[in-house]
Formats: sequence, C-alpha cells, structure tokens
Amino acid sequence: MAKLKQYNLTTLIRGVELLIICTTNSKKNFAQLIDKPYGYVRDYTGEGMEIETCVVNPHKLYVKRGLGGETLEIFEKEKIYEYEEALGMIDEHRKTYTNKREWDESKK
Repeated sequence: MAKLKQYNLTTLIRGVELLIICTTNSKKNFAQLIDKPYGYVRDYTGEGMEIETCVVNPHKLYVKRGLGGETLEIFEKEKIYEYEEALGMIDEHRKTYTNKREWDESKK
C-alpha cells in the first residue's frame, strides 16, 4: 500500500474560496475524492503541513477557509471543518446572499 500524504487544493465552492485538505495515498485518489479532473489536481495541488485531524482520518475531506471575502464571514480562522459541514455553512450563507456580488453590495 502506498504511503499516505496530505494534499490540499484551493478552490471555489459555490463562489466561496476554500482550502480542501485530505490525507490519502495519491493525487489521483485525491482528485477522485474531490471530483475534479486529475490533470487539474496534478497541476494545482500542494502538499502542506500535516494536520492531525486529517492524518487520523485518511481519505476524508476537510476544509479551511480561504484568504478573503465571504470566507472570512462564514468560517473561523484556522478551524478545520468536515467537508459536508462546510457545504452546509455555505448553503446557509447563500440563503442570505445568493452570490458573491450580492454579498459585496451589502458591504457598501
């Protein structure tokens, strides 16, 4: 069995920037888990510092907030969320702001 590595990929989910993190055995498997093309994952995936939660739960997706915008309002700094929990939080946010433009305009 291949050695486990922790992979991460910054991406937009429903218009919100997130860092998806997973400990798994290959970039190919990571691509399958996040439902992205392998070529995209191969080119843009990093191998970051190990996060203990991910190490003890291999092949499970986790999320950290992105660098700015709506993500700062939805997620806590440095907190790790389970992928499904993060999607639910984004869905709740989208009930108030259906897209990033609406959120931006509310801040004026």
